[in-house]
Parts: sequence; C-alpha cells; structure tokens
Amino acid sequence: MRAAALALVGVVAVVVSACDAFAEPTPIAMSTVMTEGFGSAAGQYTIKPWPFDVSVAFICQEDPTGGFDGNDWVPDDDNDCLPLDVTVQDGALLARLVHQQLAPDTVARFDRDAPWYLAAAGRRGSTTFSQITEIVNTPFPSDPGPS
Repeated sequence: MRAAALALVGVVAVVVSACDAFAEPTPIAMSTVMTEGFGSAAGQYTIKPWPFDVSVAFICQEDPTGGFDGNDWVPDDDNDCLPLDVTVQDGALLARLVHQQLAPDTVARFDRDAPWYLAAAGRRGSTTFSQITEIVNTPFPSDPGPS
C-alpha cells in the first residue's frame, strides 16, 4: 500500500511538472505612448514600448480597422495608405513619412484635413501585435512663411 502511494505521488509530480512546460507565456509590454512630430522635414511617429523586431507601419487616409491586423500587415487598397520608413531601436518604433520622396500627385492626395491613421504591426517570435492610432496633426509640414 505504501509503495502504491509513493508511486502515485511520483506520477502526480511528473504530471504537475509537465504542466509547467505549457504555462502561459509572460505578457510582452505593448505600446502605451505615441508621439508625433517632424524630423528632417518628415512626418515622424514614435511608439513605445515596442518590443517587436519585425515591424511595419503605414499612414492611411481611412481607418484600416478590419483590413489590418497581426495576421495581415498590408492595409486594404481602399484605405489609401502609404508605407512608412520604419526603424526599431531601444524598445521604440520610429516610423517616418519622408514626403520629399513622394510623387507630387501622392502629396496632393494625402495633404488634406485630418484625420489620418497610423497603422503599425510587429512580431517577435510567435507573438504578433497590431494597432491603429488616429492622427490629428498633418504628417506634411507647412511651407515656411506666413500662414
């Protein structure tokens, strides 16, 4: 009887330790702060924390919700989106719209009243994340001179 009890304790210990192998992963800190501004005459957005090493970002004229998520990182064509130049460094995503590199007709189409939408997505290992943030200020700097 005692041997059976010890065997049962051993089986329970193995099962419990095996369950730890399937424990929930530790949550990753997702973005909580988005700042916008201009750097070198480009619309610039910083999102942090951003723990993802593979990342993309777009500026869109229409809300791309539903057509942009962690599985589909290219917004639908009808959202009229432009890809941004993306750098991930020191736990932050820096997304830049370098408007000097855009065709004049693209600038004319996008340089309009708010809102715009910043769509960003990232992946690290098997974890994917996407977010859409409404942008109120223009991503295009105004020409110097009187307003």
